[in-house]
Amino acid sequence: MTSDESEACVREALKQKNFSFVGLFLPWLREHQSAFYEVAVSDTFKDAQENISAERFALAKERLIILAKLAKKDNDLENRLLGFLVENWKFFPEATDIVYPHLSDDGKKSVVSLVASINFSPDHKELMEEIKDAGLIDGIAGGFHFAWKDGTAFDFQPAHAELGMRLATLWALHEDDGRLQHALDIMKYVCAQAEPDENLIEIGNELVELVKHSPLPKIRKRLGEIEAAVKRFEMKKEMIRSASELEEKFGYSIRKEMDSGQCRLGRGSSKGMKPSELRSLSEVVVFAARAGEMGLIMDAITLVRKVPLRKFESSNEALAQDLYLLALDWLESDSDTAALKEAFGKDFRNQIARDIGEMVKDGMFWKARWLYDGAKDDQLLHELIQLIPEDQRAGLSDKPKIDAVLERLSRKAG
Repeated sequence: MTSDESEACVREALKQKNFSFVGLFLPWLREHQSAFYEVAVSDTFKDAQENISAERFALAKERLIILAKLAKKDNDLENRLLGFLVENWKFFPEATDIVYPHLSDDGKKSVVSLVASINFSPDHKELMEEIKDAGLIDGIAGGFHFAWKDGTAFDFQPAHAELGMRLATLWALHEDDGRLQHALDIMKYVCAQAEPDENLIEIGNELVELVKHSPLPKIRKRLGEIEAAVKRFEMKKEMIRSASELEEKFGYSIRKEMDSGQCRLGRGSSKGMKPSELRSLSEVVVFAARAGEMGLIMDAITLVRKVPLRKFESSNEALAQDLYLLALDWLESDSDTAALKEAFGKDFRNQIARDIGEMVKDGMFWKARWLYDGAKDDQLLHELIQLIPEDQRAGLSDKPKIDAVLERLSRKAG
């Protein structure tokens, strides 16, 4: 049969609404790149829509199966079909179950994500019953948290972490954008209280996949925030691993605060700190910064400021300042950055300004700019201006740019 003959047969089948016949020929039309392929696909979508509107769901099912089988090898068609589901699930809820078995793996994730968004209310009610049956209540005052219904002291367990992540998943896939922050708050609480294992990280990664493949654009826009929250679980797991090495090699102690869930750091040895110990401590600080473990970071900086040193040319303050800047470089939350600057910014600001001045004096403008940017401190600019003699400040604007200030510092050096 020639292409013209095949197209003529499909045209006639479409007129007669014989979609069983159309479904047999659509793969052939696609394989031979027939211009009529798109016409036939569009007519199949149109007929499926008409049958849903007329509540002829058996006929709509036949059309959707034809399209779903084609979509498995056609990304554009699969996306079009998913859009069709978004527009029609309220009128034909069974449509998601009909197309699911025939889709690609990514297409199946999209349907699962859509169904989770659709079924929020019954799924949330069921999960809250499960939480209640476990003897728990979920509190909002003071930030999301679990507590025992009877008011006794609460001891967070791995099973609670899984319940929390399931609850966060429901809220993350809710159609209302205003619910996203609640999901993030739950994830932050779980990450603070739990010691993340592979199971918990896997639950987080599954949530990322559901958000990534959602056919709802407003949910896909949340991907960056969800990925960042899930990444904290992985980083905390790595932080705990690195901290365990500190315990084994250098006699450190790591404890968790019951209320906040924050990890705190202690050093049992009175011996001087060597470079190898500082390197291990710096690795822990990097993972702690990425996990948002501010208590541990602050403990590490405070410790380095006062611990006896061995085999170092730099002072305690210089090493603590380097650790402070390292943490700032890796922190991913604006609130965490603000908290660290509130704790130590004033202590280190003056010395950082002097270091920048020395770098400019030595002609290392790029390094001076790098240090300024890394400090993330708006008040540092004022400290730098104070290093410029008053008679050389003329012409600087009230709010000068850093490059203009560095240029004036270079005149002073000259």
